[in-house]
Amino acid sequence: MKFPCHQSGRTDRYLRRHYLKPSQKSPGEKRSTAEGDKIFEALDMAENLGVKVEAILKKLEKLYVIEHQLKEVHVKVANIEASVSKLDSEVQVLTTRTTKQETDVKELEQLRFPI
Repeated sequence: MKFPCHQSGRTDRYLRRHYLKPSQKSPGEKRSTAEGDKIFEALDMAENLGVKVEAILKKLEKLYVIEHQLKEVHVKVANIEASVSKLDSEVQVLTTRTTKQETDVKELEQLRFPI
């Protein structure tokens, strides 16, 4: 059975208003009404819990996406660091060769034009 107030999450209030009319009740009836109130409260809590769980799941999904993106960034940064390290070693080799060539040129100049 669908209740008009079901969308608002207040089915319990609708039921109380339309089906549990206040009247003179015996102690046994009062007890069953109190138990019914507890049931309605539990149903309301369960309904609210479902909404909260959905919100938590959405946030967890967002966190998973962020984590995946961070892992991709980490891999890219590691690749860049490896490239920079390789370039540093190549620069070191070129610097060494340049120094050696400059030394060789100076030696040749001294041989050609002795001082």
